[in-house]
Amino acid sequence: MYQFHWKQISSIDSKEKEYISKFISNIFNLDISLQNTHHIGLIKYDNKIIGVGCLKWNQTYKYSHIYNVGISKNHRGKKLCHKIIQYIMNQKIENFQVNQYPITLYVRTDSNNVNIPAIKCYKKHNFILQEKNKYNLPNKRIGNDRHIETLMVYMPKRNNQKIETFMIDTNGGKNKTIYFQLFIILIMISFLSLIIYMYCKLKHTH
Repeated sequence: MYQFHWKQISSIDSKEKEYISKFISNIFNLDISLQNTHHIGLIKYDNKIIGVGCLKWNQTYKYSHIYNVGISKNHRGKKLCHKIIQYIMNQKIENFQVNQYPITLYVRTDSNNVNIPAIKCYKKHNFILQEKNKYNLPNKRIGNDRHIETLMVYMPKRNNQKIETFMIDTNGGKNKTIYFQLFIILIMISFLSLIIYMYCKLKHTH
């Protein structure tokens, strides 16, 4: 019988973290770290992990990002992808439910190796596949095979915000931060230039 577990990464001891990281790394053939993960959903069978899904919560823009969703080979084809996604979306972080806010994830969309089962799984949970670079988002390229992943977005029904607005807000915010930092740097340079100018002028008069 499959058992589902929802854990906060900060509450997991180092030995279990290492075990989970190795499981994910074996599935994706990548060196996986849980360093930036906030929560994780696990599926266990006979007390062994056979499925996983990680989640990060973005406090600034109020949305979650699901990633590293994987099921071990011996247990695929049993609709466990649907179950782990549904399980994660129904969990609570602090005092709210995950599916009450927007959720993003990436899925493999290489022309020669599209992850059709995953796309179908996510679409059943109302994730919408976004066109590549539609919102000026670079395709993610990870691993040795340099495969391409494309964004999928879930918007809760109670949220009147459109996906287009959500994407502009979340990605535009990053650009605003950069522009603000550049603005501060320019002010500092102007201020220093003014001080140097005043100093040179004062020195010249004396």
